Formats: sequence, structure tokens, C-alpha cells
Amino acid sequence: KRSVGDELEILRDKYKVTAFGFVDPIFNIPIGHDEVICREMIRRKLGLQWTAWFNERHLTDNLLALIKQAGCIRMEFSSDSVSDATLKKLRKNITAQDLKNSYQLAKKYDIDVTYNFMLNGPGETLLSQLQLAVFVLKAKPALRGRLKLPGLFMVITRIYPHTELRQLAIQKRLISEGNDLLAPVFYNPVPLKYVANSMIFFLKTLWRIKHTAEKLLLPAR
Repeated sequence: KRSVGDELEILRDKYKVTAFGFVDPIFNIPIGHDEVICREMIRRKLGLQWTAWFNERHLTDNLLALIKQAGCIRMEFSSDSVSDATLKKLRKNITAQDLKNSYQLAKKYDIDVTYNFMLNGPGETLLSQLQLAVFVLKAKPALRGRLKLPGLFMVITRIYPHTELRQLAIQKRLISEGNDLLAPVFYNPVPLKYVANSMIFFLKTLWRIKHTAEKLLLPAR
């Protein structure tokens, strides 16, 4: 905790950093480490704003109160799905209820939230894709402007070497045994391929319209 606190003080005092993000590691795993870091930031009165990736299962009222006090302004989640069946297939340790809890806590403590999902992965069904749409439709009015969805918060799963997904893709004849996967290849089998592609096209279009409208509404400088 001291080394983290020391580094943050250097970034603030020497390089005038006012905001930063914890990236790659999940901030609230291992359990307890997150609270130690937050208490150190609070003790030093760093006054920095920050973001981090979190695991939905290990969110508590106590943790949210701490990260809020320590300066966290946005929680990011790589949820991949909102379907219990699909989450189990993906070997995620979270449930649909954990995701619901995550945005309810974010609303309670007034913290921004970002979710990332993968479409048409192993175990995906038309129902699970509809559940994803319902989740977003419920989270948006609950969080309002606190729900910060990137332009591609729904993507197709990329296939990587030495993974079970690669073996499954070979079985489904999506790739050949000799494909080294150096060039990006994505797991998107039919028939849900067409649903997933349509959803992503629709989202991209909405994103472009949103940003175009924002630029047109910006005051002239």
C-alpha cells in the first residue's frame, strides 16, 4: 500500500496528475487488498479521481463507500453476458443478480458505470441476447447519465491460440486446424451470427448519430 501511495503522490506532485485509472488487474480481487489501497489513498488525502475494473460478485456497500471516499469516479465491468447459463459456460464467477446489484450500488453511491459484453459466445441463445437488451434498458433509467457505455460495448469474441474456444471453433468448422490466429478471427457461428451482427450495426449507427449530434450542438469557439 505504501508503494502505491508513494507512486500516486509522485504522479500528483511532480507530474500534476489529477486523474488516473487502474488497468488490467481487477481492483477488488484479491478481497481486502482493495480496501487497504483505498484507506491509504484516503489517509494521504490525495484528492485524485480514478477509475478501475471490478468484479461484480465482490461488490459491497462498505467497498462502494470506500472507493467513493477515495476518489473513484467510474467502475468498469467486463461482464460478457447477463445470462446465467452463458456466464456459466464462459466460466465467469458472476451471476445475473450480481450484475443487477452492481448498477444498484452504483446508483446508491452516485458512481459512473461501464459494462462490456460479448455477443454470440459459447452457450449464447436468442433468449440470452434478448436478456442483454433488457438489462441495458433497465440499467439506463436507473443510472441515467451514470451509465457510460462506449461505442462498442457489445463485441464479438475474438478467438485466441491455446484456448478451449479455439478447439470449439475448429469443431464448429469456423476455423481450420492450421489457422495460427495471428490475423484476428472471431467466434460468431450461425444462426445467431446474423442477430449479433445486426445488434452491433445498430449500436454503431446510434453511436455515430449521437457523436455527430454532440459535435453539431457544441458551441462555436
